[in-house]
Amino acid sequence: MKHFAIKLLATIALITVGVIGVVGVAKIDNDKKTDETTCADYSYDCLTGDIGSLKVESNIIIKDVVMYALNEPWEQEFTETETTESETTKPVGENETEKKTEKSTDKDTEKDAEKITEKITEKVTEKATEKITEKVTEKATEKTTEKVAEKATEKTTKKSSSSYIYNSDYDPEFTSDVSGEELVEYALQFLGNPYKWGGNSLTEGCDCSGFVNLIYKHFGFNVPRYSQDFKKVGEPVALKNIKPGDIVVYPGHVAIYMGDGHIVEALNKKKGITSHRLVTDGKITAIRRVL
Repeated sequence: MKHFAIKLLATIALITVGVIGVVGVAKIDNDKKTDETTCADYSYDCLTGDIGSLKVESNIIIKDVVMYALNEPWEQEFTETETTESETTKPVGENETEKKTEKSTDKDTEKDAEKITEKITEKVTEKATEKITEKVTEKATEKTTEKVAEKATEKTTKKSSSSYIYNSDYDPEFTSDVSGEELVEYALQFLGNPYKWGGNSLTEGCDCSGFVNLIYKHFGFNVPRYSQDFKKVGEPVALKNIKPGDIVVYPGHVAIYMGDGHIVEALNKKKGITSHRLVTDGKITAIRRVL
């Protein structure tokens, strides 16, 4: 825009000076008058004259003004400067924008990656927690169920152990060739012999379970050596159906029923092997028939 204005002013100046030059040429002395055809084109070299007492060298003024207005090196310099400024300014803005865009993109990508990582971690943790909780609950449930079932079985067994003695009609048949009376007769031979804890002799001394074990062993029966293991041998028998030769189990003690409500047993150190007690003198925990 600035360049265009300068050109316009130069053109106006050119026209003005040309008019002045024409007027000056018309008034020059006759002796300096030049052939009209020679200066008809009003060239720069031809246009000179006097205006009153002032001599105007129109050709110099016009030439300077025109050359100034149309000075190519100046125009090129101006254009190059303008272009250089434009080229310099443009990339800087673009670079800054690109850098900002890259930084913004990097930050957005980083945030997105962070969010995705958090989501994945959250899901994995949640699944792992669910699995662990499920396994722990399953194991706990199994253990609890097992314990409950075990306790229930124990209670049922205890109830059944105590209930069948007094509240059942259990009376299994004898399956052996050895009768209960024969077995009791053999046991009574050792009345008065000593009691000895851990002993295994019907004559020199034995304890309660040793006594029952040795009597039954004499007739070829393989029975336990520990008193409480006798609860599992043979078949259960109700108290009202008890017969000679049946085994009677008490807490920490075992004996043989001999008939007439009495038992034969290795009682203690003071009494030794005796038959004076009734079957109901102690708390019965089991009655079993092996014969």
